[in-house]
Formats: sequence, structure tokens, C-alpha cells
Amino acid sequence: MIRQVSNNRKSSIKTAPTSTYKEIRGQKPMDGKTTVYYDGACPLCLSEIDYYKRRDSTSSINWIDATRCEQSLLGIGLSRDDALKRFHARSPEGRLLSGAEAFSEVWSTLPGFSWLGRIARTRVIGGCLEILYRGFLIIRPGIQKIYRAMNQ
Repeated sequence: MIRQVSNNRKSSIKTAPTSTYKEIRGQKPMDGKTTVYYDGACPLCLSEIDYYKRRDSTSSINWIDATRCEQSLLGIGLSRDDALKRFHARSPEGRLLSGAEAFSEVWSTLPGFSWLGRIARTRVIGGCLEILYRGFLIIRPGIQKIYRAMNQ
């Protein structure tokens, strides 16, 4: 259960069981854009981010390498350690998202990917994507080793 503050009154909002949404009060993203936090030391992650950056023709996303940025750029509620363990994004409204929710935010923002973002935001598909993403995180170190070996 997540609490949302509105007009100094608290109300409960139910979310999907796999939801990783965090409400961060008072944290506004830079320029009112979606902000993506990524692991620039991960060659697999960097390859995917580079792919997304090339498609960001409208410069609608702020891209922050969590391995090299100042802690203040990560904003409220996101530590460097957390940013490097899971994919994170902050919505234009200031919501900190991670995992499948962060990917759906990116896809919804990128030109040509909005259809994928809409599908990923559905409860069933979003839940399945989160389960798959958590599985990926378990095998990520092994995939990174293979990826590095293939690209040397």
C-alpha cells in the first residue's frame, strides 16, 4: 500500500503487487522531463541506454550516469547503490520509479515507443515485466561477463 499526500490529507492507493513505485514529495525532476538513472559501468546497460538515447530525437529525457554523477543529481529517495542495482527513472511529476515501471516511463516518453509504454503500464503486462526484470537481475552479472568477453 502506498500513501499519496494531497492537500495535507493522506489517502491510500492500491497498486499491483509487483509495483516498485515510490512517492517522493517535494522532488521535481530537472526541466520537467523524465530523468533516467543508469549504470554507466555496465556495458550491457550502457548499450541499451545508448540505443534509447539515439531514439530520443526530441531530447525529452535527462540521462544521468549514476556511476559518475554527483549524489545530489540522484535526488531525494535514490541512493547511488540503489541506482546501480536496478534501473530507475523519475517521472516529470517527480515520482521515482524502478524496474518495469521505469522502463514503461521511458518507453512512454520516447518517440515511436509510446505504444509499448501503454502496454507495459497495464497491470498484467507490467507485473509480468517486473517478474522478468527481477529474473534478469539475478543473471545480470553472468551476462555482463559474457558481453564483455564478446566485445573485447
